[in-house]
Amino acid sequence: MLPNLPVQGDVEIAGSEAHHLLHVLRLKPGDRIVIFDGRGTELQAELTRCGNDTASARLLAPTESRESPLDLTMAIAVPKMQSMSRVVQKLTELGVHRIVPVITERTTVTAGGAERQLSRWRRIAAEACKQCGRSRVPRIEDLVPFHEFLELDLPTARLLFTPGGPSLREPERATSCVAAVGPEGGWSDGEIAAAVANGFRPVGLGPRTLRTETAALAAAVILEWLWGDPPSPVKHS
Repeated sequence: MLPNLPVQGDVEIAGSEAHHLLHVLRLKPGDRIVIFDGRGTELQAELTRCGNDTASARLLAPTESRESPLDLTMAIAVPKMQSMSRVVQKLTELGVHRIVPVITERTTVTAGGAERQLSRWRRIAAEACKQCGRSRVPRIEDLVPFHEFLELDLPTARLLFTPGGPSLREPERATSCVAAVGPEGGWSDGEIAAAVANGFRPVGLGPRTLRTETAALAAAVILEWLWGDPPSPVKHS
């Protein structure tokens, strides 16, 4: 990933990116690579020089976008740190555009402990983009209390996933959406009331009680299926 990626010409590759190309993948001049800037631009490129710790590449044609058309924000009541790292990784793979870690009344991790993980979560999101072929790294927002999250600039389609909520049945297509997933102990009555007062609609994920990380991934999959990635065309034999 090169944050300041031009649309044409040659680029220099250094640091960890060069190390990966030169010493892990062991690429040589003439090999083709894909370079992206983390904000949606992704280009094919050809290596023209490979040194000990730097490389050069000539930019070629843009690649076909693999970004979801759904601008999906996921707000997650932070679970255990290792679980949150997996959630960030998998939500990135699923195409989520924005992740907001929130502290709720029943969150068990401390705010200070979660804040110290932000840089790691952002690094995990960037690495997951490389793995799955995305060109846009999802924004991992700063940690916020749930009541402050409700005051953020959010899409008008607002869903609060809660155990026992009604099934999500959406005949109309949304281009942007925010979905909130609560902690292991569930949302408090006050949090549900505050969310509803701020335009959120409670919905459920079936009769079973899911862990936070399971609920977050299930919600993202459902929403991407409803409003996000278009289905592949059916091939008839």
